[in-house]
Amino acid sequence: MFWTSNLCVNRSTFEELGGFDETFEVAYEDVDFAYRVKKAGKQTHFVKAAAACHPWRTLRQEGNNWKPKGFELKELLFFLEKHPNADEHACPTVYLRHLFRMLTRDLVTCAFKFKGRGIDVLWAQMKVTIIVIFTLSRIRLE
Repeated sequence: MFWTSNLCVNRSTFEELGGFDETFEVAYEDVDFAYRVKKAGKQTHFVKAAAACHPWRTLRQEGNNWKPKGFELKELLFFLEKHPNADEHACPTVYLRHLFRMLTRDLVTCAFKFKGRGIDVLWAQMKVTIIVIFTLSRIRLE
């Protein structure tokens, strides 16, 4: 899965594939673009050593967080409506793996390395992930 805006693409390819879909309000325009790249059969390369530094902003609801509560699920459901065959993005087990990582490695890192700082953000992300798992499971049963 491609979960980041950290990508480089030739302008001609970007324009050929329609660029970013600006109907996504907060997120997933990059996932949508990457999905269209893959669907078009374009050759891609993952550069493990590449990194990007995004401007800092809090993930808490106060401060300079401009993302509304619940944006993750809303944007995912819009993406799945646009791409009903994007099975890897609609699979609850993918999110279950993310939840397992959060409950193990991420929780240990937060508790010990960061001395509990940010644990509220981790809990919030786990809650969102659980909601996504249940929502996708319900959709699959319909």
